[in-house]
Amino acid sequence: MKPSIKEHLTIFGCSLGLYILNFLINRFIVKIIQSQTAIIYISVLLIIISFTVVTLVLYIRWAGLDTFRCKGIGYKIWLWSFLLCVSQWLFFCTLGGYPVWIENYYMSKEITDYNYIIHIMYSFIGIFCIPVINAIIYRGLLQNQLSKFLAPWLSISIITTLIIILNLQKPVFLMPQVLFSAIIGGIIYYKTGKIILCILYSSFFQLIWNTTRYSSDRSFSWLFLILAITFTVFAIRGFMKEKVENKPLAANQQIN
Repeated sequence: MKPSIKEHLTIFGCSLGLYILNFLINRFIVKIIQSQTAIIYISVLLIIISFTVVTLVLYIRWAGLDTFRCKGIGYKIWLWSFLLCVSQWLFFCTLGGYPVWIENYYMSKEITDYNYIIHIMYSFIGIFCIPVINAIIYRGLLQNQLSKFLAPWLSISIITTLIIILNLQKPVFLMPQVLFSAIIGGIIYYKTGKIILCILYSSFFQLIWNTTRYSSDRSFSWLFLILAITFTVFAIRGFMKEKVENKPLAANQQIN
């Protein structure tokens, strides 16, 4: 049984509502975090965790847990996703320089003593909260709905544009990373229909990114670029050859 127009509009409305709320929360956080006080950092953490929980609960009530299960994902899909994740990191290394550990000297004196605690807190946001929010809003809801009416490349392009708009406040050198992640996330979801794979892809990249920093030494940039292009081409070719067996479905389609 196909969803009615009313059901489609309800899902689109919920998706856009969550997107707008996510957009406003990001803008609000960017403004208040400039004060760099411990209480502000903790408040930001609580806001994002609360939004993550609400988004997750709403999506599970609508779509169930099937899309969060790893069952049915072949080893080749895992391999290609892993290579794309490493490729994204290598591209970032090409832009940022040689990856090393560098302490953050930009925090205020008030929270200097809590440097590592703050770093762990924000690593948690990047590794868990942001991947869950993005996967649900952009893939499980918006891309899922758009793919019912539009060609795959067009729905992925629209989602990519929305993600770029959301991240316009970020430094310019981070935008290639945002673009790469948005496109690859769209391809992974289109080919597998699995939210869990999109979450793990983003989480693994954030894990690597949050445990490394970048120096100004670009001695190995050419090597990083060659490896990144090689892994990307190999993985995307593999994804393109894979048959789409688990296209995204609405909750009532999955049940029926």
